[in-house]
Amino acid sequence: MKLNNKGWSFKEMIFLSCCILLALLVAAYLIYSFYQQMGFN
Repeated sequence: MKLNNKGWSFKEMIFLSCCILLALLVAAYLIYSFYQQMGFN
């Protein structure tokens, strides 16, 4: 049986998930600080 090596490995999926999570956390912090600066508490 030949394996299909065209997909992503587990390490690549974890790395991509961490990058997306980090980007979401940074975006949430920036949005929160923007709303605090504008006075929308």
